[in-house]
Amino acid sequence: MDAGKPVPLTVATPPGAKDGAAHEVMIMAARGDKLEIYNPWGFTEWVTKQQFIDGQLGQLTSDSPTTGLSDPTSVALPQ
Repeated sequence: MDAGKPVPLTVATPPGAKDGAAHEVMIMAARGDKLEIYNPWGFTEWVTKQQFIDGQLGQLTSDSPTTGLSDPTSVALPQ
């Protein structure tokens, strides 16, 4: 992101969840302790870096940080 390139990120249901769903989003920017994440469902959301670390990204796909697809599971570094 420091080079101005978005970073693809996969978010998924927590380990052990019965549905095993996953979704792709993009980290677009970092500002202070926050990350701007674009969801291709048509919106962006700011989350804290601590939410990223703690697997609390559910608000990207749900109405709560701890539900929905809350765990970052993979990051593809741009070249």
